[in-house]
Amino acid sequence: PIHALFVIPCVCVCVCFFCVRVYVRVCGYVRVLCMRVCMHVLCACGHCVCTCLCVRVTDAALSAHKDRAQVQLDVNRCHRRLPRDMSEEARADIQKQLVRVIVRLLARHRGIHYYQGFHDIVVTFLLVLGEDLTYLIMGQLITCHINDFLDADMTRTKSIIAYISPLLSLQCTELEEFITRSECAYYFSLSWLITWFGHVVESPDLACRLVDLFLASHPLMPVYLSTAWFQTTHPSRSSSPESQRCYPSSVS
Repeated sequence: PIHALFVIPCVCVCVCFFCVRVYVRVCGYVRVLCMRVCMHVLCACGHCVCTCLCVRVTDAALSAHKDRAQVQLDVNRCHRRLPRDMSEEARADIQKQLVRVIVRLLARHRGIHYYQGFHDIVVTFLLVLGEDLTYLIMGQLITCHINDFLDADMTRTKSIIAYISPLLSLQCTELEEFITRSECAYYFSLSWLITWFGHVVESPDLACRLVDLFLASHPLMPVYLSTAWFQTTHPSRSSSPESQRCYPSSVS
């Protein structure tokens, strides 16, 4: 039947998508080739490969972009995110690619606004996928998973951070009360969320594993992980008098 020509492919795609999500949750991507294939499925961007990669922004347009200087400054400070055994020449090349990817995204998607920390997410993909595939994947992520962070102000970002308080109160009332008494709010977790923990995780393998988790989960998964991370690592879990002081400095 003619209907089968449409139903069967749709079913196959749905099954493939489900299997990829389950595999990533359990095993991670493991191999770069598998990671590349899985990312196309999870980000639903395989259909726009040719379109996105054929659209190029001229070097003159990249150099003239209003955020070009700030992007360059942030990229120059990202040495910690690069493998320690990488040569200086390779580092310089990766940084040039990183600047190009970010500015290309900003030039193509004019409704987004660059923020410090965006490069920490991009570089994780760049080290694994290369420049063109990173540009393609990030072009999808900025419309969904990290779209809230790319506004002109932090209104939506603040609303996301506010989710940590009720989540933490469900798991550990004492810790939530501790933060309330400190009058610190939860802005110490800002760098965790907007960089997908790239700013605080030193291991490239762990950074990639977290990307596995976030791509295969709901866009709010970083909030849940931030809550769990803070709950298990905060010094106020200790019984020492020093750790129980309710000062902002004792929270972060």
